[in-house]
Amino acid sequence: MELSELPQRAQQVFFRLCCLEEQDRFTYFLREADDGLAVLAEHGLIEFEGQRVRLDPGAEAAGRTMAGPEFARSVDEELAANWVASMMVETGPHKADALDRATPYLRRLGRWDELASHEDQLGRHDRAIAMKAEALRQAYEAGEPHAISKGHHDFAVLLGRVDNASQRVLAHYFASAVIAARSGAPTLGDEIEMLAMFTFAFGLPERISLDDICALAEQTEGVRLGELLGRLPMSAPDELQQLADRTMARAQETMRDWTPLMTAVVLRAEGDTTWAEQLENELADLERDPGAVPMTRALRRVLAGERGPELVAGLGMLPSGMVLKILASLRERAGS
Repeated sequence: MELSELPQRAQQVFFRLCCLEEQDRFTYFLREADDGLAVLAEHGLIEFEGQRVRLDPGAEAAGRTMAGPEFARSVDEELAANWVASMMVETGPHKADALDRATPYLRRLGRWDELASHEDQLGRHDRAIAMKAEALRQAYEAGEPHAISKGHHDFAVLLGRVDNASQRVLAHYFASAVIAARSGAPTLGDEIEMLAMFTFAFGLPERISLDDICALAEQTEGVRLGELLGRLPMSAPDELQQLADRTMARAQETMRDWTPLMTAVVLRAEGDTTWAEQLENELADLERDPGAVPMTRALRRVLAGERGPELVAGLGMLPSGMVLKILASLRERAGS
């Protein structure tokens, strides 16, 4: 008997099975489908191993094609939602297992940004970077400059999780800023802020050109920054210099804002107790902000005598810059 000659209910059950990943072909993912499963088993299209359902391999691809894209997408959306919801409530390794089971569905749905976010939350940064790279590639395929600018920004953030001082990180922030400037995106101010934080922490190269930025950004597969910029009119004859000037001005503001705290940490680390109480109060205030806790912990480790590069591991650009400047000052004052 041809599949098309089977009862409608059995056909629907078969199509659903074909659209499920093998890992999910269990009877409990087939709601009220006992009658359809029985018909499929009778005709040799499936076999049971306990609650697991095995499909005839030759029929699987054909069944997915016959199900049609709309039906397949509905199954992908349902199972993606199921496993993402499971991930949210699971703990330990089960959390990662749930995401792994959601991943093929999210991939087919093209939800690369969501995948990158989940992987980042789990601390699987290399996977998050790979997912975000695919999202950026697809943004280039779509060709919308604002989305591409955002894609470069997001990619730089994730790339910075594993090497925040990398020149590739800087290149993607500059790419985002240049595209935002040329396309009139409202996010240009945010891009200047990120460039300023990078500059505060790690400085800017003495010389940087659009060719350099394009070459570094285009190391990411699918990025065609030079081609895109060739289609967008320059925002000013000296646009890159203007961006660098705005970046340096904002970085200098950041330096002025945080110099009192950094100076107090340096003096206290050297044994000066003059401002010890005020410093402790300021650190305690900072610790009330969850976002500032990693930075405050690093500063307390400096006060406790630590001086190694591990102090900046996992820190963002602002706290990295502060710790690095404090350590440099301590070395300079100690004459080493």
